[in-house]
Amino acid sequence: MATRLYTHPIFLEHLTPPGHPERPDRLRAIERVLDDEAFSALDRVKAPEGDEKTIL
Repeated sequence: MATRLYTHPIFLEHLTPPGHPERPDRLRAIERVLDDEAFSALDRVKAPEGDEKTIL
């Protein structure tokens, strides 16, 4: 069974205060690691955009 990875470029636009763990640089670092051949089996999926009904 493959591991599915949901991601979307919009995630890099999520800005938080300095020092907060949810920041674009951290996500970029994770993406660089996951680009390694060791993670080629990941099922990469572009995350769908949620509508108001879904997210509320």
